[in-house]
Amino acid sequence: WGGANWKADKTWKADLIKTTCNGHSLVLVKPQTYMNLSGESVGPLARYYNIAPEHILLVVDDINLPFGRMRFRAAGSPGGHNGLKSIEHHLRTASYPRLRLGVG
Repeated sequence: WGGANWKADKTWKADLIKTTCNGHSLVLVKPQTYMNLSGESVGPLARYYNIAPEHILLVVDDINLPFGRMRFRAAGSPGGHNGLKSIEHHLRTASYPRLRLGVG
């Protein structure tokens, strides 16, 4: 998905790739804020691109999951993850999919 083409964008406080996959437009985002402030990138980008929260997939590390284990939820609480708390605040909803990757 164009992994070598990340572009820093200070407006969004993130590195971005705009690409397509199977005919669908994708915007891949790596917030460059502190993890606890990730919503400052995700929220404004979602509004700018008119992306509904249910069409956003957040991938986050989780020290409470064993290393290599993954857990997917279509919606839910931040579960103590401050980055997800920030994103929930800026999206104004907890109804967005998230994939937790175990690093514990």
